[in-house]
Amino acid sequence: MKHPLWREPLIFFFLMGALLFGADHLVKKIRGDGVIRVPEDVAEITQAQLAATWGRPPTNSELKAHLQRWVNEEALFREGLRLGLERGDALIRERVTLKTLNVIQLGTSVPEPTAEQLATWYGVHRLRYEQPPRLHLQVLQADPRTPPSAAALSRTLEQLNTKSVQPKDLGQLAIYQAIPMQELALRYSEDFVKQAMQSVPHVWSAYRSGDTALFLNLDRIQPGFKPDFEEIKARVAEDWRQDDLQKKLNQRVADLVRQHRVEYPESVGK
Repeated sequence: MKHPLWREPLIFFFLMGALLFGADHLVKKIRGDGVIRVPEDVAEITQAQLAATWGRPPTNSELKAHLQRWVNEEALFREGLRLGLERGDALIRERVTLKTLNVIQLGTSVPEPTAEQLATWYGVHRLRYEQPPRLHLQVLQADPRTPPSAAALSRTLEQLNTKSVQPKDLGQLAIYQAIPMQELALRYSEDFVKQAMQSVPHVWSAYRSGDTALFLNLDRIQPGFKPDFEEIKARVAEDWRQDDLQKKLNQRVADLVRQHRVEYPESVGK
């Protein structure tokens, strides 16, 4: 009768050796290789601090005594990892994440942009550097529940321009000081901004879009500013490098995520 392979002495010792090797490898992975190595920079910084405080360099025994705190912290850190205490700690998670990002960033190279790349990037992001015109104006919104007729619009304009009534008594009044054109367009519309830019200062005018009626009174337009590209070229190049670096970091993180299977709780869905 044949014996199972695992009962053979050579096979048994081979399997036990493999299990012991695997267990030893796992322990070393969790706790390190059993050696606490004090980094050179930690020793140098501690030595410099002691020399500055004492007015003389510390002896080797004195330096080791002060480095013992770092050694103690490293031993506690490894034991904490072995016990899994880092799991569920948001602060430790954040610090490890930031440190990993720093390591990845140090290993990511960013080339100098070509003249064509820089010009193209500047064309897309020119609003970062330009100062658009800003408007000082008042905007009055009539009651949306009662869409005004043409006659009602004319009557309201006459009241506003003759100052026979306070604007706030006719609806919701908004006063803008130096609001950028783009922001005003987001709040209302591009057509509204065009009309505002062409309005006569200090004269109320009406703007109507569907059932919404607006009245605007332009105070003044603050001119914008467009910088000379050559004068800000160095700044644009640095911004391009930072943008390129961020794209590469995002790609590296995405590559790391793809190495894992992501599972979400049922409440989130698939």
